Parts: sequence; C-alpha cells; structure tokens
Amino acid sequence: MSGQPPQARPPWRRKLLLALALLPVWCGVAELGYRVVQRVRGNPYDAASARAEVERTVGDLTQIVHRPDPDTELDEATREFFAVWHAQPYYGFEDEAQPTQIAHMTRRAADPAELRVLVLGGSVAWLMEPAGTQRLAELIEADPRCAGRRVVFDVQARPAFKQPQQVMQLAYLLQLGVRPDVVLSIDGFNEAAFGYSNVYAGVNPVYPDAGIFGHVVSHEPADRETIDLVIRLRAAQERGVVIGRMALRWGLMHSAVLAHGVRAMLWRAVREANLVRGEYSDRLLVRATGRELSGPPFAGGRAAEIASIVTNWREASLSMHAICESRGIAFVHVLQPTLFDSGSKPLTEEEIQAAGHNLFFENGSREVYPSLRAGGPALRERGIAFLDASLVFAEHPETLYYDHCHFGERGQRIFAEAIAPVVLAELAAGR
Repeated sequence: MSGQPPQARPPWRRKLLLALALLPVWCGVAELGYRVVQRVRGNPYDAASARAEVERTVGDLTQIVHRPDPDTELDEATREFFAVWHAQPYYGFEDEAQPTQIAHMTRRAADPAELRVLVLGGSVAWLMEPAGTQRLAELIEADPRCAGRRVVFDVQARPAFKQPQQVMQLAYLLQLGVRPDVVLSIDGFNEAAFGYSNVYAGVNPVYPDAGIFGHVVSHEPADRETIDLVIRLRAAQERGVVIGRMALRWGLMHSAVLAHGVRAMLWRAVREANLVRGEYSDRLLVRATGRELSGPPFAGGRAAEIASIVTNWREASLSMHAICESRGIAFVHVLQPTLFDSGSKPLTEEEIQAAGHNLFFENGSREVYPSLRAGGPALRERGIAFLDASLVFAEHPETLYYDHCHFGERGQRIFAEAIAPVVLAELAAGR
C-alpha cells in the first residue's frame, strides 16, 4: 500500500452520475406535464389511437401509389384491395379483388329481413368501415322506420375516386345484378383536390386522378429522370417506414412525449414523399402521348376550372339520383368534411402537422368547397336527399383528423350520427 488517501471523484463525474440517476425522474415529470397540457387543451393523449395512426401512415408509405406495407397488420380485404392496381374500362382504375367482391354481391340472394346499403365514394367513404358503418347501423336499426330489418353494408368506395367514377361504378354494379335498398354516396374532397391538381397537370378536371390513372396506364419508367424520381420517392418512403416500425416495435407510442417526436419525424417523411410523388405523376403525364391521359383540352383559368369541378359534382349527383329513383332505390348524397375547408373545424396542432404539405389539397379544398356547399340547396330542390356535412366538426376542438382529409374512429362516429337521420327520412318517404 502506498499510504496515499484515495482520490476524490472529479466534480463533473459526480454531476454526471447525479444527472443519470435523476434522468427517469425528469422523464416522468416531462411525460406527466405533457399529458396534463394535452388534457387541458381538450385533447388527452390516447396511446392506442397514436399507434393506429402510425400503423396507417406506415401502411401508406410503401409503393409508388398508396399500398399498405406487407408487415402491417391489416384485414384480408384491405390487403387484396392494395395488391395490384389495374386499369378498369368503365371507371379508370381498380384492384384485383374487385371481381371476387362483385361476384359475392351478385350471388347473394335477396333477404327481406336485410336493409342493404351500398356505399360509394373515395377513401373517406371506404374508411367508414368498421367504426362509421357500425354506428350508422346501430342508429338505423334502432329506429321504427327501419321496420326491424338488419342493416348490411356493401362498401364499394375506392381511395382517390372522384365523380363521375362513382356514377360509372354504380351503373356497372347494377348492370351486373347488384340490388341495394339504399345508395349512400360520400364525396367532395377528391372532386376538389384531384380536380384542382388535374388542371395543373394539364388533365381535364372531370378525368380520374391523374397520378393513379397515369400510373396504371403508362408504360414502366425507362428514362433516367423518371427512374431518379422513383428512387427518391422510395427513399423518402423508406425513411418513414423505418421510423414507424421502430416506434411500434419498441413500444414508443406508450409515451406521449416520445410519440410526439415520432409523429413529427414521420410527418416530415410523408411530406417529402408526397412532394416527390407529385413530381413523378407530372413526369408520367409529360411522357404520355396523345389525349388518353389528359382528356379533352381544358382552358379558361381558375374560375372556369372551379365551375367545371362543381358542374361535374352536381351532374353526377343528379345522374345517380335518377338511376336509383328509376329502380326504387333510396339515394343519399353526403358532402364530406375536410381539414383544409376554411372554418370547418378548429384545428389542433397535431392536425396541422399531420396534414402534410400539398398545395393542391389545400388550395383545392379552400377554393372549391364554398361552391360545393352553395350547390346543395339546388340538389335538394331537385328531390335529392343531400346532406351538407362539411361543417359537422365545427364544434369539435379535439383532434379528429390524422391527415389531410381522413379522420379516426371518433370522427367516423360523429359523421355517422349526422348521416343517419337523412337515411331514415328517405326510408320513411318510401324511396
């Protein structure tokens, strides 16, 4: 032994050890404080909803067009829908599950104990199942006007569908023998957003969404510039997928603080992917020859563009109503709410961040929705059961949207509760 006293630990080391010892305490304080702030704001943190949001986002960040990730836990019908997009001769594009679904619908024998509701529209209508359709069924079945029948939904809505795709799809389904009691058409956002973006891309606003339609009917990209865009798109998508999978695997969504950081990084990846996807869609249209992708030439400026979108939407509603009325089918047309429609909802910070950065969606909604709303009374005068649900979230300050137009389970239930009285009124009228 040297006889020398042991050296004292340097002050910085003691401070570091103390900081490490207190780290769990500070983390707990931060977590508690953040949750308290969220609750005071009327938006308490829900780990299950946050996890579901990340799962949906990861599922969407995969292919050139929106398809769920193979590792995401999804029901079989959803997987089948996104397996393969292909061109469809009557309404633009479809998925490989469509023939099987329709065959099942046409083989099913009519049952007087059932009230069959055919749901058409875009992704908001498609995502009504299960939360929205379950709530709608509860409300309809509980009312005497339903006459004790069991409500059964056939949700044939398709992401990115816009009018007149729903008109063509309805006619096609009826031609094949599908016989609903009620047709519920939910639209508005896609007409505004994709009609707006179509014009920018040099495509007639009445044509299907140029991005998906151009993808399914164009040849595979062969020039270097287009391939570079695909590589950039996949890199942006993969960054988001890695972030989302890591958060789900490590259980980070149980923490409100960590979930906030995860979603912020995920939203950045989504915004970048959306921007590059837009460039890719534009590139496909530039490479296309002839008018097979762009339709009749369109000109006239912004006012003419909006007028064309609104006319398309109105005429489609009149056509669907006439098709249904001639067959004794009740028809209900709903104008859906959307996040970018000015004044339609007090937006939360989470909703604003999750919306992404797509000027076509933003400007299309803000500029077209007032005209869609203004067209509602004229549809009612023509005998159409039209519901303007664009302001259905106006008194709801809590977070409902998880992206630019889609809302979760709570929003779906609110939406269904607005739709039910209109459906019941049509049933009581004998239509």
